Amino acid sequence: IAKTHARHVHVERAVMMTGGIVLRVGNLVPEVFIAVFYTGLGASLLLAGLLFGRSYFLARKAAQ
Repeated sequence: IAKTHARHVHVERAVMMTGGIVLRVGNLVPEVFIAVFYTGLGASLLLAGLLFGRSYFLARKAAQ
């Protein structure tokens, strides 16, 4: 286990990943839920990345 995070962070990730796999493989939720969830998750991560990049370049420009 990497020492960059506390142990509880790794446990939380493992629980979330296992839960996601169980939900998908076990057909415990409809496919449309999975599709909408991952589309929303991907869109929010894309937006966060774009905003982070914008903030980085604006801060870099201001520092020059």
